[in-house]
Amino acid sequence: MLTASIRPATIYGAGDGMMTMYLTSQALNGRAKYRLGTGPYLYDSTYVENGTHAQMLLARALVKAAASAPLSADTKVEGEAFFVTNDEHIPFWDLHRLVAEVAGLPIKDEDVRCIPIWLVMTIVSFAEWTYWIFSLGRK
Repeated sequence: MLTASIRPATIYGAGDGMMTMYLTSQALNGRAKYRLGTGPYLYDSTYVENGTHAQMLLARALVKAAASAPLSADTKVEGEAFFVTNDEHIPFWDLHRLVAEVAGLPIKDEDVRCIPIWLVMTIVSFAEWTYWIFSLGRK
């Protein structure tokens, strides 16, 4: 039996119960104006139909590979992993602002509040050590 793996980026679209709902909830609660760090962290997502199309192409390729002699290394699909995205790289935090704008709550550049990464890492480290101390190192 031949297998391969499809690895989509975050999926959105019809039937999406996570990404769209989460980003919309963040926008409606006024949290879309906060961002961690100032870097231009690029992000890519996958529309659900693009993920389905990739699965269909992979299924066809696996059937073709099973029905013929072993394929050459440049056309081999079995045992491989394929990353699937829309190939639309946008800054991660702009995605939150885009959803907020679509929800009718646009955020101006001057309203965005950046939380420095060093501050976030300090708080997380403190919380981790506090948890470790109070769990007596068992967790």
